[in-house]
Amino acid sequence: MSDKIKIKRAIKVNVLTTDNKRVIGKVNLGKYDRFSDLLANEKSVFITLYDITSEGANVRMINKFQIVWAEPTDETVEEV
Repeated sequence: MSDKIKIKRAIKVNVLTTDNKRVIGKVNLGKYDRFSDLLANEKSVFITLYDITSEGANVRMINKFQIVWAEPTDETVEEV
């Protein structure tokens, strides 16, 4: 069994939080077609960003209630 996380569909996003931190990274869309669908419909209060380019952390979990705005940086979906 592999220890590697399997990412089905990912997109790069830019997120601004209520404490004025900007986080740029990838998010797994899973069963959703768009990032907005993930934010609106996923039952979890948190979204997980990985491959963070804006700060030292590689993975960050962000509470959806702490998001001021969020946008995909490009519409290209990575299939892995």
